[in-house]
Amino acid sequence: VFKNKLLNYFLELFKVSVAAQLGVFPLSIYYFHQFPSLFFLANLAVIPCLVLLLHLGTFIVILAVVLKTPTWLIYLFSYTASFMNSIIKWIASKEVFYFKSIPFDHIDVLFCYGLIVVILKFISNKSARTIMWIGLITIGYQSANLIRFGKKSTTKFLVFHKIQHSVLAFQTPSTLWTYHNVPQLENTLFYPNYILGENLKNQQFDSIRPLYLTYEKNIIVIDGKNPIYSSTVVKPNWVILINSPKINLDRVLNELKPELVIADGSNFKTYRERWTKSCSKQNITLHDTFEKGAFIYTFYGVNSGLNEL
Repeated sequence: VFKNKLLNYFLELFKVSVAAQLGVFPLSIYYFHQFPSLFFLANLAVIPCLVLLLHLGTFIVILAVVLKTPTWLIYLFSYTASFMNSIIKWIASKEVFYFKSIPFDHIDVLFCYGLIVVILKFISNKSARTIMWIGLITIGYQSANLIRFGKKSTTKFLVFHKIQHSVLAFQTPSTLWTYHNVPQLENTLFYPNYILGENLKNQQFDSIRPLYLTYEKNIIVIDGKNPIYSSTVVKPNWVILINSPKINLDRVLNELKPELVIADGSNFKTYRERWTKSCSKQNITLHDTFEKGAFIYTFYGVNSGLNEL
């Protein structure tokens, strides 16, 4: 506590800012995967401006109803708002203090809030029980991380939903091998979010290929831009239809006899409706990403995932 009242005022502002940020930062990182480390500086400058704007605005409204509002008062309100916006813009421009792409999921949120509550409890009441709770929460969090690590040791195959384009991927514990025809895929909304949500460190990109062989499933891609496929090479488990191929699906199903047909976001609606009827007649599942969202399959075997292309 300072003897100077002005310093005490800003000290109280700082305490309130830290307390408010402490309460919202787990959710903020969870939803936006970002953290502004200069939040305290922004609040110290913005809150006094907001208080002044609130009082000025109220006074201006009252004067506008009763009397004529002085021009200098309107200018003062405008300059204060501009000054506050300038401070916010200057702080936002300091990107070196702006942490982005922070992997954070619901388990991390629960752990953070649990730890915050227990630490605040410990500050007010330094007891052995509180220390025990801190230890239990930490052990629980580490156990949850071990479970998550076990799940990430598997391999996944994905067909994302992207209108007018196709995005296929094989996911290993640390890398996403992506095959696509999307210009600047890294700048789309869904792809960076998926990378961040899965905490993947590496990405590899390539064009879409007509055949993928894995230890568990063989996959044929029939592309509308080149709808040629061969049933003599390998018997496919899955058939992926992209770019609205002009094919007789009934004949294709009779010839290939797949377990599953996948239609992504690059196909016309009329084609997908016709394919749904064809698959239904032969009792074959059709996964339409327009209706069911992205297709995700997890390989649980020891020898699983991408073998050769």
